[in-house]
Amino acid sequence: MSKHDYDEFVRLKSLATRAQWTHELSAESLAALTEARVDPAHDHLDALLDE
Repeated sequence: MSKHDYDEFVRLKSLATRAQWTHELSAESLAALTEARVDPAHDHLDALLDE
């Protein structure tokens, strides 16, 4: 594999979605996710869920 191809692979890999199990999160991170709220400016999008 050429250096260019490898560099491109590394670049694309860094853009990949990362997932994590909730049991792997710290208590602080889990609490922050639990308490997170969407900005009310996006309330109009709730109607799309009802369709």
